[in-house]
Amino acid sequence: MTRPTLQPHAACVAFRPRDGDYEVLLVAPPRSQQWRLPAAPVEEGETPIAAALRGLAEATGIHGFSGPLLDQAESITPTGERQRCDYFLARALTAEPLHGGWEGETLAWLPVDEAITHPASAVERAVLIRARSLLRAPGSATRLLPPLLAHLLTDLPANTLAALAETELWVEEEPYVMLAVPTEARARLLRSLGKAPPLLTIEDGDEFTLVLAESAFNQVQDALSLDYQAEPDLRFIRLEATLPWETVGYGAAIFAALAAAGVSAGFYSGYSIDYLLISAGALPLATAAIELLVAEAGRRAPARGTQEHAAR
Repeated sequence: MTRPTLQPHAACVAFRPRDGDYEVLLVAPPRSQQWRLPAAPVEEGETPIAAALRGLAEATGIHGFSGPLLDQAESITPTGERQRCDYFLARALTAEPLHGGWEGETLAWLPVDEAITHPASAVERAVLIRARSLLRAPGSATRLLPPLLAHLLTDLPANTLAALAETELWVEEEPYVMLAVPTEARARLLRSLGKAPPLLTIEDGDEFTLVLAESAFNQVQDALSLDYQAEPDLRFIRLEATLPWETVGYGAAIFAALAAAGVSAGFYSGYSIDYLLISAGALPLATAAIELLVAEAGRRAPARGTQEHAAR
């Protein structure tokens, strides 16, 4: 008799560097010391790694960078069904939860050697042993990054790595709104702004989009028809680097880091400063992803003197 198969799951071994080694994250249900890895069912149309990262965020409030597949295991549940689970390694972007996880869940960051002894499941203990081997393997820093980001950082020119390594970022405090209206409303909308011009405008066929300060948006709402869309509570991240944005691969690396963290962003370029337009709720993830990228670029970038000598 064939056993029924349950919906596949995916789980995360979330890790963070600590004192020259690594800690990993375990969770336990309410009133239980049955430690396990955070997991989630793979929904229709969802990839296993996306489900694993979603499960990590939902269970713990902690978000991560996607990492390599550790194992694929099938087990039999207490009720007799077959259950498949894919296990992934994931670099934690934030050590503390960005929002509440599942109610009553206990979270623990444990040294990887200690964590291996905690799960009740033999499968998860084996997964943690595999994770420990990967974390401590020579050259693991590159393999533990999201694949696209690792590829970009490996192939970037030295001057681009230097620019990334020296990038400084600030979050603008003023909130902005992205507003889209029918093109025929463009002139009326711009007139209503008066001396408060939008930061940027985009015309695309029959739609006119602009980004303006939230205070300016409050002024023009009476001039808007009912047919408009507004995305409020946006923030700008200001990036300053020693080289312009056009440096080969700089922008690609920034956006690869954001994509790996599940953050979408708009881009606005100034003369010597570049801006990312991001939802306020995604700011902690975005800044953590960029800061991790900057640190990794700094680890790889040649010393300034070496770079200048090579350029002569």
